Amino acid sequence: MKYIESLDLSNNCIEKFNKSLFNPHITLVTLNLSHNNIALLDLKFCYLLQTLNASNNNIQSMDCVDLPLSINKLNLSNNKIARINFDFFMRFSNLFNIDIQNNKARITFSN
Repeated sequence: MKYIESLDLSNNCIEKFNKSLFNPHITLVTLNLSHNNIALLDLKFCYLLQTLNASNNNIQSMDCVDLPLSINKLNLSNNKIARINFDFFMRFSNLFNIDIQNNKARITFSN
């Protein structure tokens, strides 16, 4: 899977998504993991990733989400995230579209 730029793994029963599935020189730009059972998301190895749809999963905390700095469109809607610290998003200078609806989350800001 060396030259795949877009991958749709939606509507499966995926519980873990890990880098051992990929070549170290991955060129993935768009990834759809929606409608799975993912609780932990480590994608920092996808250094070119720009668009991620991880909606309708089992993510309960933003501490369980590790993304590359290249991300610019992020959908985490319809998960189980209870608290979101706004500072989490501040490190992603390219991020322009965030969907976190239907999470019952409380958004907090650090001082």
